Amino acid sequence: MEYFDADCLCLRATDYKDNDKLLTLYAPEKGKIFAVAKGCKSPKAKLKYAASPLCFGHYYFSVKNGRFTLIGCDCYDSFFDMSQDIEKYCSAMTVVETLDKTQMEGQYDHEVYVHSLQTLKNLKNSQEKCEEEVRKFLAKALILSGYKCEADDLRSTYDVFVREFGIKLNSLEMLINL
Repeated sequence: MEYFDADCLCLRATDYKDNDKLLTLYAPEKGKIFAVAKGCKSPKAKLKYAASPLCFGHYYFSVKNGRFTLIGCDCYDSFFDMSQDIEKYCSAMTVVETLDKTQMEGQYDHEVYVHSLQTLKNLKNSQEKCEEEVRKFLAKALILSGYKCEADDLRSTYDVFVREFGIKLNSLEMLINL
């Protein structure tokens, strides 16, 4: 059996089978990967925190037939405390949803990865409104994807994502409507 480990940001966790979750993670060199977190729906699961969106840590996997199974995680920052503030939470989820919807499996972009983590850190530590931070993040994400972003506000930026990518960012739509 092979093993793999990397610093990953958890983008999404979907219920899978009875007690498992299917994780969508973003990892250096690998890009977007999928992994199974076995038994993590149990209230006493040791890796429950690792199977939550916004968890950033060093993930450990066993690899069999090209499939990743989570076996451990050292959490660097969970960004979970942003869930106490609806504006920060929607902003943070906009970052991970953008990564999830714009990056293909196995595609890695170092600038996007670093920019995403920096934005999450800025959102976590900010006492100000989050709109400008999210707008700057989305504008740079568009530029890194090859699009020129001339949008001055979140609504216009959202419209560019829908029009150019055909991507509807649910968390951004919630943020705009707050």
